[in-house]
Amino acid sequence: MAAYELDRALETNPTSDGIKAEFIDMANIVRDYDREFANRQRLFGESKPNVWYLMFKGRLEEAKRTLDEEQAKNPEGQGLPETWALYFALKGDFHSAEAKIPEVLSRYPIKGPVYHHATYDIACVYALEGKADEAVKWLKETAATGFPCYPLFARDPFLNRIRQSAAFVDFMNESKVKWEVSRKEFGE
Repeated sequence: MAAYELDRALETNPTSDGIKAEFIDMANIVRDYDREFANRQRLFGESKPNVWYLMFKGRLEEAKRTLDEEQAKNPEGQGLPETWALYFALKGDFHSAEAKIPEVLSRYPIKGPVYHHATYDIACVYALEGKADEAVKWLKETAATGFPCYPLFARDPFLNRIRQSAAFVDFMNESKVKWEVSRKEFGE
């Protein structure tokens, strides 16, 4: 539904950078980085993938260079602590990944509009580490504070390591029921 509305908006105003950015944001929120990068190329002519695309593709050395560049340009940039945390977790440096979590939480107030995205990143750090109970705790916080995205939870490869745990299976069963209720009430 949102994609349809964005297509219509872009047809109405094809020069709007704000509308174009929404295509990218929509793909980014659900971690569809192939679509996000394709939209960046199509709508803005960008040729260089972002750090998230690189991390999802396992191109960690390129991701680190990109993160270093972003850090140098804007040391207090939004999203850097959680991006570093995930980078470290993907590299297997779980001590450094977990050390970033307090910084992540300090940047996003609980009632803030993107807190739930930060908590999702924290859940992914713990999932990559194989800490299912801790990951599920943060997935529950993510869902409770505004991001109950069952389809993303079902396919995100960062959660693969905990998929067989009882805590994750229970969480997913509960999430699916809530998602089905919402789909029936609000549609796709």
